[in-house]
Amino acid sequence: MSSEPSRIETSPTEPRTATGVAPRYSRYLAGYLALTVVGTIGLLVLAKRSSHLLAAVEVLVAGGVLAAASVGAIAALYRDAVGLAEAGTRWNPDWKPYVAFAVGTPVAVYLAIAYVTVSDVALLAAGVAFVGAAFEAAALYLYRRFEYVGTPA
Repeated sequence: MSSEPSRIETSPTEPRTATGVAPRYSRYLAGYLALTVVGTIGLLVLAKRSSHLLAAVEVLVAGGVLAAASVGAIAALYRDAVGLAEAGTRWNPDWKPYVAFAVGTPVAVYLAIAYVTVSDVALLAAGVAFVGAAFEAAALYLYRRFEYVGTPA
């Protein structure tokens, strides 16, 4: 057994930064932030100009894409935080608060709305809260990552 800390598995051809961490996860997070902003603005513009049925379909499709991207962003945040911790950078991020915020916020929203009303609005509100909380967690994580580690090469 080697005393060297284990690293996140990456392909041999993928470049590593000076910290020894492959930048793909932080780049995914940055892409996720851009996709969420552009997707939300596009959804609002398209839904305003569409019929009610078409707007409902657009909301379902875009919401599904944003929710799937949010799950991927949480996984990328976890992988990047673990990679930075194992690489021995000067910032040793703890992924648990970011993931707890992204998962706990929609649960709290759902429970609060379901308690007050008997409507199906609670599930929709929880979905919107999930995308928003994942966006906020990814943005804060990337800001702190840039502050302590810098931008990936």
